[in-house]
Amino acid sequence: MDAETFQERLNVFEAADPDHDPVEGVDDGDDSYNAFRYRFRASGGDGALSGYNVAIKDNIAVAGVPMHCGSREIEYISPYHATATANLLAEGATLLGTTNMDKLAYFTTGETCDFGPTKNPEVTDRVAGGSSSGSGAAVAGGLVDAALGTDTGGSVRIPAAFCGIVGFKPTYRSVSRFGMVDLAPSLDHVGTLARSVETAARVLESLTDPDVHDPSTYATAPPQGILEALKEPVAGLQVGLLKEGFDRSSDRVATAVRETAAGLSEFDCSVDEVSAPGYTGTIDALTTIESCEFATLLSNNGHLYGCGTGYSESWRQAVSEFVSKGEYGEHLEESILINSHLLRTTEGEQYVAAQNARREFVRTIDRLFQTYDALITPTTPMTAPEFGEVASVDDLLYTEANTGPFNLTGHPAISVPGGEVDGLPVGLQVVADWNADGTATRLASVVESLG
Repeated sequence: MDAETFQERLNVFEAADPDHDPVEGVDDGDDSYNAFRYRFRASGGDGALSGYNVAIKDNIAVAGVPMHCGSREIEYISPYHATATANLLAEGATLLGTTNMDKLAYFTTGETCDFGPTKNPEVTDRVAGGSSSGSGAAVAGGLVDAALGTDTGGSVRIPAAFCGIVGFKPTYRSVSRFGMVDLAPSLDHVGTLARSVETAARVLESLTDPDVHDPSTYATAPPQGILEALKEPVAGLQVGLLKEGFDRSSDRVATAVRETAAGLSEFDCSVDEVSAPGYTGTIDALTTIESCEFATLLSNNGHLYGCGTGYSESWRQAVSEFVSKGEYGEHLEESILINSHLLRTTEGEQYVAAQNARREFVRTIDRLFQTYDALITPTTPMTAPEFGEVASVDDLLYTEANTGPFNLTGHPAISVPGGEVDGLPVGLQVVADWNADGTATRLASVVESLG
C-alpha cells in the first residue's frame, strides 16, 4: 500500500466521523440458532470483500445499531463504526447483523447471554461455543459467509472448533481494537470466523492496517501476504505437535487430531512431537491476568470499561448504571469479587507473578519457533458439550486449556476442522510465529484439504 492510499484509509476512521452514517432498518434477530442480536443490511463499496456477507459480534460498534455486549442492562448506540467495521465496509462487505455473545464476553459456551443461549448448527442440543457464540453459529448455519469475533482466551477458536468451521486469531496488535469493548486489554484480539480458511484469511487481511485510534497497531509491522500465502507450498515446513496440548485433551480428540496431522507428511512436511515446559501453568496465569484486568475495568463504576473505544458520555452512563446494579451473573460475579479482593489485598503481587510467568512462557514458545515453523494442538480438549455441562469456572478453564496459552503469547492461531468424534467436529489448532499469519493459513489450508 502506498503512502497516499494508507493516509486515505486512516482518514476513514476519525472518531464520530459524520461520514459514518448510522445503519437503518435495524430489526431484532430471529433465527433458529439464536445467532443474531439484530438484523440489518449495510453495504460498502467495491473492494476485496464485495459479495461477502458478514456479521459483527455484539461488542464491536456498528453506527446506529444498539450494542449490548450480551447484557440487557447495557444498551449503547454508537455514532460511528469500530475500525474493524469500517474496514469491512471500505473493502465492500455487506453487513447483515450483530451476533449474540456470552455476557460481557466472559464464558466459552454462549449460554450466559441475557438474550438466550445460542444453538450449535451442527447439533442443536449442544452449545455453539463462546464467547463469540452467535458469530460461530451464523457462519456454521450458512447465514453469513464470515463473522467477526473477539478472542481473549479462545473465544473465536472455541466456537470454530465446536461448530466445525474456521476461526482465526491473528497476531496480537495486528487488528485495531478501537470501537471494541475489551474484556482484558493485554489478551484481547479481533478475529474472523468463516467456513473456509481462504475466506477467514481474506476477511482478516482487510482488517490489518494500522489505526491512528489504536496506537498499539503501530507497535509492530502488520502481517503481510496472509491471503497470498495460500498459493505457497508447505513442503519443507517443520511442524511440532505440542505434547502438553495433546496430553490435556481427551484421548479420542487427541487421536483424531494426531491422525489428521499425520497427513501433512504427504505434503513433505516434517512432523515431530515437541514439548513446551510451563504450558500446563499458563491457564493459571491467563485467569489471573484476565480477571484482574477485567475487575480493574469495572472498578469505580466501570469508568475504564470500554475506555479504548472512545465512547461518549452516554456509554459511560450506561456502564455506570449496569455496574451499580451488580447484576453480573454467577460466573462473572465470582471472578470479579475474587480478583478485586486479590488486587486490594496483595497490591497486585499475584498479577505481577502471572505476568512474569507469561514472559517466561513467551520465551519458551519463541525458542520452539527457532526450529519449527508451526505448532499443532487440539483446539479444545473436548467436542461441543451439552447445554449445562460447562457448569463451573474450572469447566470454563478446561475449554480454554489449548487456546488460552496463545492469547498470553500473542502468536497467530487458527482453528480448522481436524476430524470427528461420535459425529461431532474436532478442531485442530495451528500456531505460527509472531507476524507469520500467512504460515498459519498456508498450513491450515492443507489440513482443511485433508478433511
